[in-house]
Amino acid sequence: MQVNTLSYLDNTGDDPAVRARLVVGDNDFHSVTEQVCGVVERPQPRIWWVVFAISSSLTL
Repeated sequence: MQVNTLSYLDNTGDDPAVRARLVVGDNDFHSVTEQVCGVVERPQPRIWWVVFAISSSLTL
């Protein structure tokens, strides 16, 4: 069975003096930042607020 690999996804190098690419594929630094920060910056779902209100009232 033959496995096809894409050369631009291979971030390993033979020369240790040359740094390997950190962001490979179709992504750039902006898209990686948007994916990482989007988890925190998105608004919380309604069920989260309901459960938060219930747990806060039980804590008091």
